[in-house]
Amino acid sequence: MKNSDFELWLDYHKTNGINQYTIEQIKEIRACEFAMHLLIPTDALLKMFGGNFDFFYTLNLQEKNSLVKELAKRFKVEESIMCVKIDELIGLNRLKEILMADDVLESINDNTEYLFNIIPELSYIRGFEHKHPQHHLDVYEHTLYAISLSKKDFDVRLALLLHDLGKPFSYIEGDIRHFKGHPAKSAKIAERILTRLGFDCKYIKEICYLVKYHDTPINDLQIENNYSLTEKLYEVQRCDALAHHPDKLESRKKYLKRVKEKFDKYKKIKKWLNEV
Repeated sequence: MKNSDFELWLDYHKTNGINQYTIEQIKEIRACEFAMHLLIPTDALLKMFGGNFDFFYTLNLQEKNSLVKELAKRFKVEESIMCVKIDELIGLNRLKEILMADDVLESINDNTEYLFNIIPELSYIRGFEHKHPQHHLDVYEHTLYAISLSKKDFDVRLALLLHDLGKPFSYIEGDIRHFKGHPAKSAKIAERILTRLGFDCKYIKEICYLVKYHDTPINDLQIENNYSLTEKLYEVQRCDALAHHPDKLESRKKYLKRVKEKFDKYKKIKKWLNEV
């Protein structure tokens, strides 16, 4: 990794991507991000510190520098790269704390400035009206309401936070707005955000799957191939569905009931097979 590449990457993240970049520069930034994830495996760092970086806040500058120096030596990377990686992980830890709070709505509202700083794309959906009879809230309010209905699951809540980001970029204007293709657009935006925040490729793929298919009916094959991920998808769909206009929920509730029956049927079959 060239120093110029790293400096470009650092400037990109310090400005949250607000500065203008050429296509070639964006390619260099993406290549730099990929290289950094290869150089410093996130999983290894998380495991080393038990997934909690709160203790970094208790260290003085000299202690932080000593720890970064030791980690850089262990992972055989430059200290500046390790320092940025640690900052990323501290940010991920705070994001997890916000979304995993018991009162998640209060937590998000108390940390709105921070969330909009690390995910400025949220500003596009705040105040963006659906103009559709199936909705009674704007896109951001709908997103928050859906999150408030969710179980305490970081993956589900993160997917819900990102699931409608593509709506301002995929709507057809009219008396009623239509948002054809918004899940795929949202998934692309989510991929960019999660990469920027420093999540691992495998995890990004799973969250983007939840975003991309949040509006697509769940089938038996999905349940059979990956039960746990499809269960999370169902939870995303459940929360999204129930956050629609209260007078328009009948068909959505029927769909949720049908899918729940698919899960129950699969579990019964699996149990029977294990007993045979």
